[in-house]
Amino acid sequence: MWWRLLVLSALTLTACTISYDADRIEQGQAAIKQLAISRAEEIYRQKIAEGIDLSAGPCLTENLIDDWVADIAHNPRQTIDDLPENQCQNYRNGLTKHFVELDLNGKLIIAN
Repeated sequence: MWWRLLVLSALTLTACTISYDADRIEQGQAAIKQLAISRAEEIYRQKIAEGIDLSAGPCLTENLIDDWVADIAHNPRQTIDDLPENQCQNYRNGLTKHFVELDLNGKLIIAN
C-alpha cells in the first residue's frame, strides 16, 4: 500500500514540475516578445531620426533579435505591404519565425 502513496506522490510532484516549467517557458517567451517590440520601436525611432522614408512599408530590420524581424505596414493593410520588396526576406524565406509589425507612426500592429 505504501508504494501506491509513493507513486501518487511522485506523479503529483512531476505534474507540479511540468506546470511550473510551462509557466516559466511562457514567461520567458513573453519577455522575449516584449524585448522584440521594444527593440523594433527603438529602431523605428532611429530610422525616423535619420530621415529614412518608411511610407512604402519596408522591412525595418532583418535581424531584430534572435529569430525575429521587424516590418513596417499600413494599418489597415494595403496592397503595397504584400509586395516582396517591402517584406522581411528572412521571415518570408523561413529563416526567422517571429516578426514585429509596426504602422507608419511606429505603433504596434502585431508581434507574433
